[in-house]
Amino acid sequence: MKKRFSSFIREWRQDYNFKTVTNAAGSTLITAAFAVFNGATGIFYRAPWQLSISVYYLLLAVLRGYIVWSERRAHVTQNGNLRVKAHRVASVLLIVLSLLLAVPVTLLVFFRKPVQMNMIIAITLAAYTTYKIILASVNLSRKRNADSVLVKKLRDINFIDALVSVLVLQSTLIVVQNGADDADMILLTRITSGVIWVATIVIAVCSALRTNRRFAAMATRRRERQTKHYYSNKEIYKPLRLRCGGDI
Repeated sequence: MKKRFSSFIREWRQDYNFKTVTNAAGSTLITAAFAVFNGATGIFYRAPWQLSISVYYLLLAVLRGYIVWSERRAHVTQNGNLRVKAHRVASVLLIVLSLLLAVPVTLLVFFRKPVQMNMIIAITLAAYTTYKIILASVNLSRKRNADSVLVKKLRDINFIDALVSVLVLQSTLIVVQNGADDADMILLTRITSGVIWVATIVIAVCSALRTNRRFAAMATRRRERQTKHYYSNKEIYKPLRLRCGGDI
């Protein structure tokens, strides 16, 4: 047991892909728990905003879990095609999920969030949001040539998750400070919510396009290697063809 734990820690420190996937598995559990909390709060207080953000985070947790499972399966079977298929499915789901974020954004803009939160919760959310933004930003810029396309997708999802956390923090601060009737707060909320929503869509689309270009480049290099191998074989068998009086 001790050797297995030591091996896990060593691999977690040395293998960037393994570290990212392991951290994503933990983030999936936290996201699911947050979704359940908001869902229970929304049902109990009949709060549309909590219900909408609960559905969003639940779908985000499912998407993360799917990518983690696909990456682990591809690693065990050494099948790169599994990563390609999983990435295409995840790209479509992430774009759809980013579009669905319009529902909680619209509810936030019109302040459909009647649940009162205390300052302790607001401070906790502020600290956690700051942590997620810093961590996601660092990971997004680190090792941009990671081997696994699914690891890159997880980094993009983590950054989107951090941006959505800003929306959650903003909504909490509005309720804590009773800013629903403040004209300046209303304008600021509409601007920041719109910017964050557009940013999540742009990140999701750019992530899909960037990896599709990578797939296309890999396919081109594969065809070039096959063509080069074909012509090299023709040169090898050229003396034999001449002795046989033609192609073989």
